[in-house]
Amino acid sequence: MASPDSDPGPIEALYIKFLSADTGWINPLYIRLLGGLVVGGLLVSIPLFYAGIESVDQLSSLQLCLILLVMQVCILLAAKLGDRFVDAIAKTLDNLSL
Repeated sequence: MASPDSDPGPIEALYIKFLSADTGWINPLYIRLLGGLVVGGLLVSIPLFYAGIESVDQLSSLQLCLILLVMQVCILLAAKLGDRFVDAIAKTLDNLSL
């Protein structure tokens, strides 16, 4: 091990940066991106379940492009707005009374 006065080597620096539990290596932006992906998937899946679509083969390429567009917009909005976007979507889905 390196002495406390010297700089850590490249492997020790990698360990400290990525593997140490106390460094907080999970960026909140990644959590927001995953949250946007989940919200976008939920928003896309609700109409698909009501339409009775059982496989991707039943969708046209235009519908697939629109699905990807909706999911990307949700990811970007969640990354930019964070909890405010997720709360707004949750309130909207709550008011729909599905």
